[in-house]
Amino acid sequence: MTNQDLFTIKPLNQWIEEAASRTDPRSLFGDFWLKGELYILFSDAGKGKSLLAAQIAESIASGIPVEPLAMSAQPQKVLYFDLELSSQQFAMRYAADPGPGDEFLKNPYRFSKNFCRAELAASGTLPEEYKTYEAEYVLASIEKAIRASGAKVVIIDSIAWVQGSNAAAAILYP
Repeated sequence: MTNQDLFTIKPLNQWIEEAASRTDPRSLFGDFWLKGELYILFSDAGKGKSLLAAQIAESIASGIPVEPLAMSAQPQKVLYFDLELSSQQFAMRYAADPGPGDEFLKNPYRFSKNFCRAELAASGTLPEEYKTYEAEYVLASIEKAIRASGAKVVIIDSIAWVQGSNAAAAILYP
């Protein structure tokens, strides 16, 4: 085996032998997302990525597959970082439309207890141990929250915000 900085180089047959000796990864969302994989969902704005991400998160948290996709994994604790919506905006997506004169949400959906949501509580100040807000402070805080929550599945909505302005879009759409 040869290590060169970021990459591990081995003969292909060695990779295959090592992989064949491990158990098959469990399906989280059909063949699209397997346990232990990084999954990136992207498209143009307004196409329903956040709704689909929340549906996938609820499916993984509850252990109930999104038909017709199969799921072989047990329910997992999911931590959903919502960097776009307030808690009220999120809740409104999952409640019945209010009637005339209604002041409160009607029949809000009850999510799995394994589905946790994190909302940015921006104070506007950057702790002095960090040089940048998005690239250091937010990412360090995300890592800390993941460890503290014990989540096995993490969804970040939207990664573009974490990368700062249009950096993620420039990577995905050169």
